[in-house]
Amino acid sequence: MNKDGSQGKPKMAAVLTGTNVETGERASLWAPIPSDLQAKLSEAQKRDLAGRRIDEGDEIAVKLTAREPSGKGNPKNVHAVKVTAAKPAPQSDPFDDGDNSEPPF
Repeated sequence: MNKDGSQGKPKMAAVLTGTNVETGERASLWAPIPSDLQAKLSEAQKRDLAGRRIDEGDEIAVKLTAREPSGKGNPKNVHAVKVTAAKPAPQSDPFDDGDNSEPPF
């Protein structure tokens, strides 16, 4: 028995929080570990972000593509995931003094 009175192993989940781009509301995406959703998020991170972590400003699109029989009760959810990297903020040149009338030498 666990400290909270429940029995069995605790369930782990990867939780991503952000803003729903369609509604503007704060939202959370819970991906149980292990699950198809967690595996597809990991694959998309490696494929779309060259392995870097999903960061603030990145867009995550998740689509439930199928529900396959698992033979154990609840069907297995199959997902498609795409991650789009945030556009970097424009960087200003720290050495630009605004005077471009003559060469710097």
